[in-house]
Amino acid sequence: MVSPQYEFIIIGAGIAGAAIAHELRGPGRSLSSGARKRDPMGRGDGDVLIVDSAPEIASGASGNPKGIMRPFLSLGDDAMRRFYHAAWDYGLKVFEKLSVPVVQRGVLQFPKDEIETRFHTAPAFAGFDEDDLEYLSVTQAADRLQIECRSDALFWPRALVVDPAQWVRALIGATLVKTQARIQKLEYQNHWHAITDQNEILTAQNIIVTSGNYTGLLPPETQTQIRPRAGQITMVPHDALPVLSYAVSFGHYALPPQNLHESHIIGATYEHSNESPVTIAAHEKNIAALKNLARALPIFAAAQNITPEICTGRAAVRATTANHMPLYGQGAPHLYYLTGLGSRGLMSAPYAARQLMAIMDSGGR
Repeated sequence: MVSPQYEFIIIGAGIAGAAIAHELRGPGRSLSSGARKRDPMGRGDGDVLIVDSAPEIASGASGNPKGIMRPFLSLGDDAMRRFYHAAWDYGLKVFEKLSVPVVQRGVLQFPKDEIETRFHTAPAFAGFDEDDLEYLSVTQAADRLQIECRSDALFWPRALVVDPAQWVRALIGATLVKTQARIQKLEYQNHWHAITDQNEILTAQNIIVTSGNYTGLLPPETQTQIRPRAGQITMVPHDALPVLSYAVSFGHYALPPQNLHESHIIGATYEHSNESPVTIAAHEKNIAALKNLARALPIFAAAQNITPEICTGRAAVRATTANHMPLYGQGAPHLYYLTGLGSRGLMSAPYAARQLMAIMDSGGR
């Protein structure tokens, strides 16, 4: 019997696939497939291959120039709250262990509308301690930002603004990556055969599907649970808005530039679509949200002068689920999946990958 080329093939080079690659290199895990295929340039660990259809890693939903790593705020003691609490702690430890560069520390969260009144009670009910979540009165929020505020706020001191591509690269590490190769079909004959759109056959003992919104390779019962959501960020010229000292979230988010050559990033729209063109309509929604932020931060009255014509943008489709929880598990012998990370993938992917590893190590679902 011919041995497979790899022990694991991971389909998808976004945050989910990268997190799986990191877990496969974790302590106590021995990769030992029969034949070790090496990259001709000497790169890669030989037992794991990541395959992606895009020209570069983190080209899809993980490819925005900046993103926020912040805990999910849930005020009920339920499975979602427990998962995201654990995911936040685990993801931050992995991030720090890998010494990934941080763009900015700390995020201020303002109410997304006038009827959102949970802020003063959130620290008591959300289950975070002061190291993770702090309530700020109107005066305290103004002191923190050093500008006029008309709303109370929450402050997440350990939340991060990061470069998603740097985070993905750090997780991938030395794992071998094959880009510009879409896996069209999976067949099992003693081991898995992954057939690319160029009719190349890649073989592995195990397949892990992390291809986000592309559901064709997922088990049928899982495909129906994925809900594609197109999101667009709007990049506003540096001199069109004031530069804040912290990133802010308000239903949307505003990420300030770090130098004169960067733009403000406003995001993100949330459309029920599996297509992701950059549109004027999506720019208008982001700009409208920013104008609404002036209710809490009057300095953003400057947003009244912003038009879509002066903005640029980026759009991508995320895989989401109805209950806002990721999907991971085993679909067939030696076939696993991790998807449905939604807008929290930068934070939750490492922990979701760790949970999948536990399933794999136990030999079942």
